[in-house]
Amino acid sequence: MSRSRSNRAVSPVVGTVLLVAIVVALSALVAAIAFGTGGPREPAPDVVLELEQTDRPVAHEL
Repeated sequence: MSRSRSNRAVSPVVGTVLLVAIVVALSALVAAIAFGTGGPREPAPDVVLELEQTDRPVAHEL
């Protein structure tokens, strides 16, 4: 009788462990897709700034 009593909780524990493993794997997959870690990246564009002095005390032009 003690043998069947000790085996009763094995199935729910295995099911819970499998469910947690599936959720963790799917979360990692969604995070990899969302953050773009799964592919080649293009280099960032370069920025060129040209500054020149004007007569106005404060002037910003882009």
